[in-house]
Amino acid sequence: MLRSQPACIDSAVAALERFARADPAALNDLAAGYVLRAQQEDRQSDLLDALDAAQHAVAATPRSAEALFNLARIEENIGLTTEAITSWNEFLKAAGSTRIAEARECRDLLLHRIDPTTQWDENRTQLRTALRKHDRPAIARLISPFPSSAERYLEEELLRPEHIDEAKTLASELARLTTDRYVVDVVVALERSPDALQTAHLAFANARRADRELSATRAAAYENAAQLLERRNSPLSLSARLGYATIVAFSGKPDALANSSALLIPIEQEARRRGFNRLLARVHATDANFLRAMGRYVESLSKSEDSLTEYEKGSDPEGVADSRMRTIGTLRSAGQSDVAWRAAMRALRESDHLVETRARHTLFGELALTAVALDHAPVALLYENTALRIIQHQLFITPPEQTDFIAALQTNLSIVRRARAEIELRLGDNSQAASDLAEGIRLRTSATDKNTQRALLARMKEVQAQAFIRINPTGAIASFTDALALTIPESRTYRASLLAQRADAQRRAGRREAAEADLRAALKELHAEQLYMLEHRKRGQAENMWSSYFSRFGEAYQSLIRQLVENGQTKDAFDYAEQARAFEPLYLVSEIVPNDFDGRTKGLAEIQEALPPGTQLIEYSVMPDQTIVWLVSREDFSVIRLPAGKVAIERHASELQRAVGARNHTAFEANLYALYDVLMAAPLASLKSKPQRLVIVPDGPMHGLPFAALRNPNTKRYLIEDVTIEIAGSANLYLVSLARDRALQSAAAPSVLLVGDPAFNENLAFAHGLQPLPRARSECERISEFYKPRAHMLLQGDATIPRFLEDARGSAIIHIAAHSVVNAQAPSRSYILLAAAANEPGPLEAQALLTRLSLDHTRLVVLSTCSSAGGLPIGAEGVAPFVRPLIGAGVPAVIGTLWNVEDATAEDLLVSFHRHYREGYDAAVALRLAQIGLLTKNNHNPGPEPVFAWAPFQVIGHASSPFAPSPQHKEKPP
Repeated sequence: MLRSQPACIDSAVAALERFARADPAALNDLAAGYVLRAQQEDRQSDLLDALDAAQHAVAATPRSAEALFNLARIEENIGLTTEAITSWNEFLKAAGSTRIAEARECRDLLLHRIDPTTQWDENRTQLRTALRKHDRPAIARLISPFPSSAERYLEEELLRPEHIDEAKTLASELARLTTDRYVVDVVVALERSPDALQTAHLAFANARRADRELSATRAAAYENAAQLLERRNSPLSLSARLGYATIVAFSGKPDALANSSALLIPIEQEARRRGFNRLLARVHATDANFLRAMGRYVESLSKSEDSLTEYEKGSDPEGVADSRMRTIGTLRSAGQSDVAWRAAMRALRESDHLVETRARHTLFGELALTAVALDHAPVALLYENTALRIIQHQLFITPPEQTDFIAALQTNLSIVRRARAEIELRLGDNSQAASDLAEGIRLRTSATDKNTQRALLARMKEVQAQAFIRINPTGAIASFTDALALTIPESRTYRASLLAQRADAQRRAGRREAAEADLRAALKELHAEQLYMLEHRKRGQAENMWSSYFSRFGEAYQSLIRQLVENGQTKDAFDYAEQARAFEPLYLVSEIVPNDFDGRTKGLAEIQEALPPGTQLIEYSVMPDQTIVWLVSREDFSVIRLPAGKVAIERHASELQRAVGARNHTAFEANLYALYDVLMAAPLASLKSKPQRLVIVPDGPMHGLPFAALRNPNTKRYLIEDVTIEIAGSANLYLVSLARDRALQSAAAPSVLLVGDPAFNENLAFAHGLQPLPRARSECERISEFYKPRAHMLLQGDATIPRFLEDARGSAIIHIAAHSVVNAQAPSRSYILLAAAANEPGPLEAQALLTRLSLDHTRLVVLSTCSSAGGLPIGAEGVAPFVRPLIGAGVPAVIGTLWNVEDATAEDLLVSFHRHYREGYDAAVALRLAQIGLLTKNNHNPGPEPVFAWAPFQVIGHASSPFAPSPQHKEKPP
């Protein structure tokens, strides 16, 4: 299947995973499957699973040539060079392989690979000769892989009167290569007044070297150089001011980061005015570091992208590699671990241009941290070992007289030792962790910079606390407290992490009140950071990051919620459950629809007051070992705890999805019964009276479950037969949908937009294999009969993006019957296929719905597309990729599907839905009537898959009907 059916790669890998659990011989094929999927779908994190499977394959069959070959290839691909050489040697010892020559060639290439630091040292030696001879072709060849290092060499070594000719030659070649005159203007300034500028240039060169070597006099050196250079009107003053701002940023003084970021503004303006694009790239990269340290991750990524763009325009692969490397940590800190790993793999492929030892060991440190975030601690340890070897080698070859540089290397070694100790603790190697930590503390004293020492010590104290937490929680509390005292206020994410970890230690020490206080403080830090970020966001910018960012610290929320429930503080616990899952979507809505959102979610009392009579809200918080259920109505509030936790619910949900994929009716029904027992039986039994409407707020593995089809084992009735059901991302989001629906009730006569069977471009790569949808056209034509003369259709070639965006603007009801494709790697890039138009190839991305769609009058959107409300829950509130932007645009309710449905089934059910909606029933009641009608029809004429036909349709939110009830349908629905 892997070779002949690329579309089935997920199914093939899943099958191999099942085989490998029972038969180790399948592990090697599983490793190959992961690699193939990583290549075909750019799922780079699959390479970590591939390495794990390959390692286990070799352990199970040590002399297997195939397993050794795959292991070596994977290690080589993910940058584990030392390990790959070992594996190639083992393969060469194995008998019976026909790929000996290929393996030997791969090994020899790795053995003789020259690291970039050594390569630049060789190039620099040759460069001196080439400059003296004015050999421009040789100069261009030597500097083209390393423009940034060549520029540093010019600034630090050649800006002297005795080297002015060489400086001019190098500057002109750099300018020709990068299309940037900055270095030329610097040399011209020196040439015009050599005596006056000599002192300033030497001051700058000394400051630059001090910057790399962590000298305690860095700030004073840069400030002095900047003043001297500005007096002589040298463009080099801009670089000096940039260096000064960098040092001030991490001085530990109040608001140092924000003040330093402000210092960059005039530097950026001057660099832009004078066309110094590479200096502009450095300014952007520096600002990205400041913004990341302040927790402003979206802005940081934007600045990194600006820096990358400038380096690419200037043909600087060294700058590009460095920029890519520095985005890894930002993405990871924002909760984007998969994306961070993809960025890390790309940076690794470009690492041959990273000259500085610090940059190279930082790259492997970022690889290690990202592997840890993806739960691959063993491979993370291999990366930290690589970082350690890089620094140790540089220490070995550095002359002893370079004391400042040696001190800097020892500081970096301290950082790596601390990071390695943290991984070893995760792996249970406490003895080695203690050894690494002790050595890291000893080396820390080599850092002459007080602020660097302070930051290092904070990290050391954190790792000490992690080592103590199980055996001496009181000692861990003390170490976490010390670490907190050493942090800067702007590092809110790091402070929140320390507080959450200290809360765990407090709990282990029996200090429940202190644990609760720490958790509250941690979440307060996060909330302040989140609110600041949202206030400074640009709608539509970095959309893939927001959901994962707001899903961080889920364990901290769970720990606090659990403790509050155990203490009987159930109302506070509910408020935190709401804060955990609703904050970002509420902010999105508040930007479009004026409301009273002020950075806080509504509390329990406000929610109860706003719920309509007869509406029962059931909200879940799924934890590892249990599920907490909140039962909220206008009159009552209660909490129950279910014994099933995350693993049990995930198992049933996975079995249900497999049954859907296989159209296995028996297995599907069995899990519907089981999930009713696990999730619904106890909550419904605890209610004092039967509700008229059930609003379900799912959590974690519950997202994507067909709640309408959950089946009572005692009565054999589906849940939809007993009550009207609506789904919501949170109680607060449900209140927003109610308020928005009320605000639209006074609107003019409703207009209806129907989009069906768009004539999409079948030659697009992502449209391969998709067929036209004639039943979608029929669906729209039948529905339009209910809404004449207010219905407007966009069919086939007319269903373009511009026409849709324009016609949607004034429509109260929108119905889209088309192909949709969910992008699991980048949910905001999921798309609905519309017809092509000028400059619009046809795919309408979810992100475009958020940024380009204006729905001020829209009450309901029906997405008659595949998996439009399921398949990929996004963020803590679990809103699907196509639903989230519509809610964010202020639409009260969306109807979508949880999985692929047959065209004919969708047509019949949705035509029935619109008939009932036109008759005056709200969206949830109208859908219920349509589902029961289809269920009754199937019961009378049983087919092979009756439940699959109606179960996947859900209403997210609430939308009343804008039409008066028909006289013949004034009675209550069944």
